[in-house]
Amino acid sequence: MHPAQLIDPVVRAFRWHRRWFAAILASIAVLAALSALSPEGAGTVPVVVAVHQIGGGSIVAEGDLTVSAYPAEAVPEGAFSDPSGLVGSEVVGTVPARRPLTRADLLDSGSLVATGRVAVPVRFSDPDTVSILRVGSRIDILGQQTSGGAVTTVAGDVRVVALPGADRGGVLGSAGAGLVLVEADQTQSAAILTATSAGTLGYVLR
Repeated sequence: MHPAQLIDPVVRAFRWHRRWFAAILASIAVLAALSALSPEGAGTVPVVVAVHQIGGGSIVAEGDLTVSAYPAEAVPEGAFSDPSGLVGSEVVGTVPARRPLTRADLLDSGSLVATGRVAVPVRFSDPDTVSILRVGSRIDILGQQTSGGAVTTVAGDVRVVALPGADRGGVLGSAGAGLVLVEADQTQSAAILTATSAGTLGYVLR
């Protein structure tokens, strides 16, 4: 059969029902436009993200956050859907622009440490060395168990969970210089507190 014999009936059918075809195409176009304009397409959920970079130690302000639609499967654990309760919270470490804010980003010991461990504040004698640390760094804390005693490892292989004074922008301000929160068990936390009362503390990176 000649190709023209196959095409001609289709063309005639389109001419006869062109208004019907036009209505279908118009409906498809409207649906596509509505889908593109919808703030939350199918399969997405609202997620609180940083409008711009938020420095570690900063206090979250209303203008720091916005809500974006994220695919449900891409939402990180601990993400928020409503920013209203986050204003006034202190950020543990720097949060990049457009990144979702999670519970782990906020200064809340309950979300920072593992079950059975505590977040212990440690102030090191040389605050400038704290700039080397990052959340997640593992360190050995050095100090004295008695006043005038030998320097030993007070708590070994502890994890840094927060740097409250990192950017001097938190509620601690300049008073936060040298302050670090570490994750420790009960024995380590007692040893740290004893060494703090006995003298100054230092650390070495693992």
